[in-house]
Formats: sequence, C-alpha cells, structure tokens
Amino acid sequence: MIAIFVFNPPSQVGRFFTPELMAELRQHVEIDPDLVLTGYEGPEAARAEILITGWGAPPLDARALEAAPNLRYVVHTAGTVKWIAGPEVYARGIQVSSQAAANAVPVAEYTLAMILLANKQVWQLSRDYTASRRAPITTRSGRRAATRAARSA
Repeated sequence: MIAIFVFNPPSQVGRFFTPELMAELRQHVEIDPDLVLTGYEGPEAARAEILITGWGAPPLDARALEAAPNLRYVVHTAGTVKWIAGPEVYARGIQVSSQAAANAVPVAEYTLAMILLANKQVWQLSRDYTASRRAPITTRSGRRAATRAARSA
C-alpha cells in the first residue's frame, strides 16, 4: 500500500517518526520519508491509499477527496480528527484513526501541571522577575509578598 505524509510544516514528521520508527513503517507500507505534502493536490495525493496526517494538515473536504481517489485510510498522529475528517470521508468508507487514546494521559498531565503552576502564581512571579530582575520575597507560609521593587515604587 502507498502511504503519504501530510504535515504542515513538513518538519513535524521528524517529531513523530524517529529513524527506527520510519524503518519499521517502511516494512509495512511503501512510503518516501522525504515526501511530505502540505495539502492534497498533485499526483502524489492521487496515488495515496493511506494518508499519515498530523498538526497543520488541512481538512479532507470533497475537493481533497477528489484529488485522492485511491484513499482508504487516514492515520492522524494527533488527538481529535474532527477538524480533519468530515462527513465526506466517512461517506466514502475511509477508515480513520487517531492518537487520542495515546494523547489522553499526557494532555491530562500537562493540564494538571498548568493548574498547579497557576495556583503557585508562577506566571506572575516570572513577569515580576523579568521586570525587576529580583527574586520575589515570600513569607514563611510560602505566600508571595510584595517585591522590593514594588515596595519602593
């Protein structure tokens, strides 16, 4: 089966496919690791049976599907496919997969980390330090007190 990468920017492919993963992928499909489309036009799209898509790939609308008459599978390397695979894709019987399950735990971990950082006022402390170039003063309880720069103003 012929597979084509669709990423925008094309450099994103290297974030998902190490040389080892690329070698393993090439054992299962015919793919040129140096050919990365940013859209669905051209003879390469017309040959594709599998599209391996990622961040920045455009939606697969009716026009894109016309350009890819042999398309049977879409493997999306990101979470949701709702922005890339519309009703036209499913109406043609194209199978679509995503990495939503693989992304679920890292997204939850990141979200928790951002909540904890926000509760500790890390963003405000960073802005204060950038503005004054002085470490913030904290109380014994760990609460932030006014910085020296703020008190002298």
